[in-house]
Amino acid sequence: MEKGAPHCYVAVDEKRDLVYAANYHKGQVLVYKRKEDGSLLLSDVDQHSGQGPHENQASPHVHFTDLTPDHYLVTCDLGTDQVITYDLDSEGKLSKLYTYHSQPGAGSRHIIFHNHYKIAYLICELNSTIEVLIYDGVGEFERMQVISTLPEGYKGFNGTAAIRLSKDGKYLYASNRGHDSIAVYTILADGSLELLEIVPTHGQTPRDFDLTPDQEFVIAVHQDSDNATVFKRNPETGRLAELSNDFHIPEAVCIRFAN
Repeated sequence: MEKGAPHCYVAVDEKRDLVYAANYHKGQVLVYKRKEDGSLLLSDVDQHSGQGPHENQASPHVHFTDLTPDHYLVTCDLGTDQVITYDLDSEGKLSKLYTYHSQPGAGSRHIIFHNHYKIAYLICELNSTIEVLIYDGVGEFERMQVISTLPEGYKGFNGTAAIRLSKDGKYLYASNRGHDSIAVYTILADGSLELLEIVPTHGQTPRDFDLTPDQEFVIAVHQDSDNATVFKRNPETGRLAELSNDFHIPEAVCIRFAN
């Protein structure tokens, strides 16, 4: 698909038979048409431009691209502090709809949508925050809250990574690389967040984690310590209790559960 600068995120649109990709190093959003034999044909490319105030923001860095609940394409650009939404046709041609600007130097990384409210949660890598956004359903966002993923007073290096939502929509989880922890939040009635706890993952660089399909456990995988940590999750309170951290997985960067 791409030589020299591989894609960092890929999403599949089963309804349109399209595949979306984010290219971090080139700062591009790419759309591929999926052919009957499963091969991909490039349909469109949007080249981002600009930069941000942080030393890691000298150029665009598209880190995420996927569909909104109403089937617009949404992208997060860590290099320009932007969340851009697109409309697209059945052939995958892009039309830019709206650009949301996160806080300067925040580093927009990933975005997820609440299962019940018109709310989205944007995790920002460079300033270790989550921005709670009101989503109007036609591609536009409005900031409602900014909350840290770190304990008060922490001064060490950190970069956020993964963000997950419980199926019941009551709790949100985010991982910290550097502080090496998972921040747990209660989701309030208006969709805003209240910090519940921050638990250590007992590994180095928890780049990804996920809730098991039954929502009973959380598994965090570490890129730099070659281990996975398993937590027992309390579905009523959202809290995590560590069960083990000695499962060996070399340089793990992603975890998914098979259907």
